[in-house]
Formats: sequence, structure tokens, C-alpha cells
Amino acid sequence: MILSAVSQNSVSAWLKKKGNKKMRVAIIWREESDYARSVIEWMRELEHRTGRTIESYEPDSPEGESICRAYDIVEYPTILALNDEGKVLQEWRGTMLPKIDDVNYYLIS
Repeated sequence: MILSAVSQNSVSAWLKKKGNKKMRVAIIWREESDYARSVIEWMRELEHRTGRTIESYEPDSPEGESICRAYDIVEYPTILALNDEGKVLQEWRGTMLPKIDDVNYYLIS
């Protein structure tokens, strides 16, 4: 995926701000939505089973908007697994949320 210069700069700043993790996982979703309850339950289950959390963004926030533009996200919720350079390793889009183990793979790598 080729990022525009503005989006690439925004994402680069976002990646640097979050530290030197090898991989990152983020979810972009709206709290005021039909699927919010399932996302909240899924994130609680992820934390309960793995002891880990993922980054969470609203698509209408400045940071969330930059991420959505950079990765062409128009469907919510979307979960992204990124390497340290911001390259998408895996993404899940829509209300069929992934298995906890599938996401945990990227959290422990």
C-alpha cells in the first residue's frame, strides 16, 4: 500500500510516539454504534486471556482520522497488525471479529 506524504508523516509520528515495539495492533471503531458491545466484550476477553491490550481509536479523532486515511479504512471495526515500519501484516475488517489467538500472535511477536 502506498501512503500519501501527509498520511505517511502522520503515521510515522504515530509509530514513533508509541515506542519501539516490534509489532503493534490497533482497533479503529466507534463507541456509539450497533457493534460497540461486541467490540468491548472482545477487547475484555483479549485482556483476560492474554494479559495484553490493543490500541483503540475513534475514526473521528485526529489520530484515528490519520490512521483511517493512511490505511484506507472505511469499515468499522477494523483491526490492524503493523510492523515497526507501519506496514500492515494483517487486518480484519467488519463485525466478524478475529479469534483472540490470531491477534495475540502479533502481540507476542
